[in-house]
Amino acid sequence: MAVFGSINGSLQITDNIVGSIAQTIALNLSYAGTVSTYSETTTLSTNPTSISLPVSPTQFLYINNLDTVNSVIVTWTPTGGSSNIVQTIDPGGAIMFCQTGTSNGITALSMQASAGTPPVKYLLLG
Repeated sequence: MAVFGSINGSLQITDNIVGSIAQTIALNLSYAGTVSTYSETTTLSTNPTSISLPVSPTQFLYINNLDTVNSVIVTWTPTGGSSNIVQTIDPGGAIMFCQTGTSNGITALSMQASAGTPPVKYLLLG
């Protein structure tokens, strides 16, 4: 049985100075995988925390930093690549990606706090 992940809605940029919508992009991304991993709240430390992937490679990812003060440093290994810091997620920020095939994605994932013990929410699908 397949497990489906999707990102639907619109990405909208509004110019508040003139009150007009500068850009709207429709989002309709999806991936059909076989297994997923979800965490409502995982508390991080300043040491890297390895996150178990549901499958390697993982093609669908969503990470949300739930902290109001501390940033989260995200490191992953892309398929066929080397481990790198990908993004530092600010308090309240999020990152996501959705691949459409099984040949790309990530083969390893870790997260760590810039300071403190920020909680994160994540969803992984492959």
